[in-house]
Order: sequence, then C-alpha cells, then structure tokens
Amino acid sequence: MGLNYLLHENGNIIVTQQFERVIPDKMNGLKQKRYIIDRAQYRAIASSAVNLWSKKKNRVTFFTLTFPFNASESIANECFSKFMDNLKLNHGLQNYIATKERGEQGNKIHFHCLFDLPFVDIAILNKAWSKTYRKYSPSSANCVRLPDRRNGGAVVRSQERCVKYICKYISKSVGVVFLKPCYFISRDILSKPINITPKMMTEIEKRYYIKEFSHEYFTCYTLYTDEKHKKVAYFPKNSQINT
Repeated sequence: MGLNYLLHENGNIIVTQQFERVIPDKMNGLKQKRYIIDRAQYRAIASSAVNLWSKKKNRVTFFTLTFPFNASESIANECFSKFMDNLKLNHGLQNYIATKERGEQGNKIHFHCLFDLPFVDIAILNKAWSKTYRKYSPSSANCVRLPDRRNGGAVVRSQERCVKYICKYISKSVGVVFLKPCYFISRDILSKPINITPKMMTEIEKRYYIKEFSHEYFTCYTLYTDEKHKKVAYFPKNSQINT
C-alpha cells in the first residue's frame, strides 16, 4: 500500500495511505447511487481539518450526535441538516467537518463533528439536536456526547488533535457503503491541495525546515522557511512546485 502526499497553501503536507477504491455496484447496467469514503475522500477530510484549525474564529469543539432510536440514513441526514441550520442562524457556527458512522452492529447512525463554534452549553446543544427528531422519537438527555476529559475533552487545543479527532473516526468508515452523503465540510475550508510525488517530497525536504507529527492514521509535516520554525512556508493555490 503506497502513500499520498498533499501540499496545502498553509505549508502543511498531509501524508495518508492509499486506500483501495470500491467500484459501485451495477444493477441492470446502471450504477447504483451510493456514497463511500475512499482514499480521495479520506485525504480531503484530513486536509480540511488542517484548514479548519488555521481559519478558526472560535474554539474548535468536538462532539458526537446520537439518536435514541434506529434512524434511517434519510432521517439522520434530515436531522443533521436542521441542526446545522439552527447553529448557523442562532449560535454563530463558522466552519465545520462532520462524518457519519454506523454503530458496531451496523445499525445506529451517529455523527462525529468538529465545529468552529462560540461557546454553547451542552444542554442547549442537546435540546437543539433533540428537536430535530422529535416527530420520530421522544427527546434524550444525552444525545449529544462529549469526549472524556482523559481523551482530551470537547475543546480541541492543537492542530494535531484537530486532525487526529476526525481521522480516528473516518478511518472506521473507510470502505463502508452509505446510501446518503456520509461526510460534510464547510465550503471555506474544503481543501484543494497540490498533489506531490515522493520525488518532489524529497526535494522539498532539502529546501525547507520541517516539523513533523505522526499518528496511526496520518502524518503531517509543517514546512518552515527558517530553522527556528517561526515563519511557515506559504504556497498559493494552483502554484507549481518545480523540482
């Protein structure tokens, strides 16, 4: 299994594994509509998490939206859309990344969310989320769940953890087939990085000072133009990397 290198305008290179692409099923000669996180989507989500951190206007918060019933994909996405509209209109939501996951038995759907959001009490978030599915089920007091403090808590305190949180959960859904969209990224942070080859990566290592952090799901290199790691290299979109 090879590696993919994506260079971002903010001086970060996200390195991920190449996942095998799943070919859509064919029925009566027609492609069946379905959604899946493959290698391209995985890289887009991981890369967009870098942009979310660099463009944040508030604290970045991580939490999980659950259902007290077995929601279908259509109902789940309908509820999520209503919740997002509420947060944008009433609570100042800026940028966001969210991925959909099925439970261990493949039934209960939930959403893992990274939000650039002003402080909102968990009880208010829980009430807002419960309202989205009230015609399907009674509300629950803990349908919005925060990470345990031993695992870092809800507030994301570094770019590394920003990428780590979302990659941890999307890795569970790689190759899983959904009938409705399975990840959501705000337009302002949707990453369109430059693809670079291993050879180009070797040349970049000669030209820049690199700060690295690694995780089992990805590796991130930040490129600096000075050895004291104070000035981050910047690459305008659509720029050409000559090697």
